[in-house]
Amino acid sequence: MDLLTMNSKEMNRLEVMQKLAERRMSQKTAAKELGISPRQVKRLWKRYREKGAAGLVSQQRGKTSHNHLSEETERAVVDLLHSRYADFGPTLAQEKLVEKDGVDISVSSVRKIMIEEELWKARAFSPTARRLGAISPATASQVPSTATNTAFSGSIQPSRGRSDALTQFGRAMQELHIQIICANTPQAKGRVERANQTLQDRLPKELRLRGISDWQAGNAFLPDFMDDFNRRFAVQPRSSYDAHRPLSNADDLAYIFTWRESRTLSKNLTLQFHHLVYQIQVDRPSYTMRKAVVTVSVNLQRQVSILYKGKSLPYTTYHRQAKQSEIVQSKHVDSMLKYLRTGTVPGPNHPWRNYPDKQNVPKGDILT
Repeated sequence: MDLLTMNSKEMNRLEVMQKLAERRMSQKTAAKELGISPRQVKRLWKRYREKGAAGLVSQQRGKTSHNHLSEETERAVVDLLHSRYADFGPTLAQEKLVEKDGVDISVSSVRKIMIEEELWKARAFSPTARRLGAISPATASQVPSTATNTAFSGSIQPSRGRSDALTQFGRAMQELHIQIICANTPQAKGRVERANQTLQDRLPKELRLRGISDWQAGNAFLPDFMDDFNRRFAVQPRSSYDAHRPLSNADDLAYIFTWRESRTLSKNLTLQFHHLVYQIQVDRPSYTMRKAVVTVSVNLQRQVSILYKGKSLPYTTYHRQAKQSEIVQSKHVDSMLKYLRTGTVPGPNHPWRNYPDKQNVPKGDILT
């Protein structure tokens, strides 16, 4: 007697067919119990009467799948994965195999091959950096923000002064009369973090595939990357109404999107900013502007302007300040401590290396 191998689904069908044979169940009831149509029950009943329990076993068992990859295709995919996409995820690797290499393959097949080749395993994602993300609430697409092209790109540092002062980004949004809606719920935070995870994974690899290694070429590529990203992941909004408002004539984006800090002029009408002393040049008597609070503004081109009551003041750079102690951000403390512990190795022409040896120094009073 031959041994017949059946799975749980086929064993359930065998039990139902036996009830049909004993007339303890109708075909309509059998269809409901098996979750199939009455026509399929009739086909199963016919095979059961002709072949018995063997007729209920899947006829594809032990045979090659119709969608099975050929050995040549699988070998080519393995070579491409090792040579180009070794650090890619299965989804991104499948997209590049289809778009760039013309290989018709599914994501599940790529994932299976990568697991067999030990190129992929499920792992938890741990964000390594904080980013300022802008996502359209209606379409879940990345929004091209003008703020990302400004002097305070991606910065969330508060302005110097009171602890409750606005950040540079918050100040710019306030001047544009835009309300910032923070991600205060776990769902909203997860939405932004998932978008950051996708960007952190895809953008560096796209830049590497295109051989982009400088920021000019990277900025030129970003519009195409954003269009492709939104095409893949954006969803249709429930309403096509555009709630954006046009800029007014009073909105000077070049001035709004600048880095600004406040300084107080000394008795000599000087101020310090980034280790430089700036001397204000005015025609009026100097005592009229002593202790005046001015605004130091830096644009994207690193051009410094000093404003007083909305007007630009002429100045000259006095001299560079001696290096002073600086406040280190919390996320840079570890790297700074490591730098202080290891220090730096003096260059071959450093004066320290040319210092005379102690043995060659004459003894006695060097003043005689």
